[in-house]
Amino acid sequence: MTMEYTRNLRVHESGEEATDVASAWFEVDRFNRLLCFLRVTAIKTHNNETFDVKMQMKDPDGNTVDVSSGTFTQVTSSTGNEYKAFSMDFGSQIRFYYTFTGDDPGYTFTLMCIAKALV
Repeated sequence: MTMEYTRNLRVHESGEEATDVASAWFEVDRFNRLLCFLRVTAIKTHNNETFDVKMQMKDPDGNTVDVSSGTFTQVTSSTGNEYKAFSMDFGSQIRFYYTFTGDDPGYTFTLMCIAKALV
């Protein structure tokens, strides 16, 4: 009998960020699928700022590495939503890293994911 396990990950609650920062680490060792939802609701200014989100994981030696397929579309001057689905071996832990550029960046956003596994 196949069972599905799920876990809700509240990666970033709605709030403004303006400097590069990483989320907390999330234990995902038994999960092999992630469904993520990024919602950008406000942008502080519109002066060529950018906002990038990428997934990172720990390799077998415990080093932090970027997941090449784990990026979201760069946000510039528009609010909006993006859904992403990831299927892979995530290792033991993942997190998301947020990068901001520009003269006066500030983005208000929410990032949530559902981790899934079939066992």
